[in-house]
Amino acid sequence: MIACAACVGLAACSETSSTPSPEPAGFADRIAPLAAERCDGCHATAPGGSMAAYRTARSLVTPGKPDESLYYTLPARHPAAWGDAAGLVRAWIEAGAPE
Repeated sequence: MIACAACVGLAACSETSSTPSPEPAGFADRIAPLAAERCDGCHATAPGGSMAAYRTARSLVTPGKPDESLYYTLPARHPAAWGDAAGLVRAWIEAGAPE
């Protein structure tokens, strides 16, 4: 009986101490400005189009699979564009790449 009470107490503690995961970023408000700043110096006039345009970005994403998405992984010889924002871009793709 005491063991069960302890288990219930631990379960209650773990529920109250967990923090909710942050809402995934929307493309227009968080991802597009990053892409405009970090990618479009070269890509804005490239044949594929601006990386800050949802249509272009979405064509390079496998929703829910950042490691299979060129928008996230970038070719090996490409400079790392996401830097400190890589987690944000990854979370956006994991969330299904919402517009």
